[in-house]
Amino acid sequence: EDCEIPTSLYPLQSDGLSLREITQKLIKPFGLKMVIDSSVSSKMNEVYEKTTASATQSIKDYITQLAAQKNIIISHDAKGNIIFTKAQTSKSPMLRFINGGVPFTKMDLIFNGQAMHSDITVIKQASIDGGNAGESTVKNPFVPFVFRPKVVIQNSGDDNDTEQAAKNIRAAELKNLSLKIVTDTWQVDGKMIKPNNIVGVLNPTCYLYKETNWFVETIDFEGNEKGYIATLTCVLPEVYNGKEPQYIFKGINLH
Repeated sequence: EDCEIPTSLYPLQSDGLSLREITQKLIKPFGLKMVIDSSVSSKMNEVYEKTTASATQSIKDYITQLAAQKNIIISHDAKGNIIFTKAQTSKSPMLRFINGGVPFTKMDLIFNGQAMHSDITVIKQASIDGGNAGESTVKNPFVPFVFRPKVVIQNSGDDNDTEQAAKNIRAAELKNLSLKIVTDTWQVDGKMIKPNNIVGVLNPTCYLYKETNWFVETIDFEGNEKGYIATLTCVLPEVYNGKEPQYIFKGINLH
């Protein structure tokens, strides 16, 4: 997670390898194993034309960067295995924090606008081996009132991947809009609340005037003789599902 690629595995550039092959190569010296969910098996075997890691980049960051290009998320299990899977963003809400729904003790909408951009452009330069140049721009609907451009040079994939790369950067920036929910329950209908689920939220205090679905990214559990607390950190489903994000604060001027 916090180690760079060892020099014994150089060069940093990989040509014609899949995410499965690249991951196997990088985790082998650490004695780690990986588990691939059937929902992403085919994508794990798709070949990258060319991809290059940075010498100062952690192995986790590099693998996560490659996985994000294919809308694959990475987790781990209790045995330390690295898990490649797909975000369950299409499921019905496991919890609904609305009037008459699951009670909460605290809810905060967290927004870091300075880390988000209105226009994200990805440029791929033509390579000496004949690879084509490419350029794609996507807009972020959550930065609607100011012009804040971002330009990134693509170093993985081919010219057909530039639009997807731009969408992936936008999805990563959407993490700067999150919802933190504190509730005094750990279970729903006898089932433990877990990440990779959807919750529905309607809370005018957080400018959510209609029920909106949020993806549960992480949960912190606390418990003692006085009771139980679960803190859910949620992001928009579009962070993980690759779909076009929709502005959820209709009628609100964010100036």
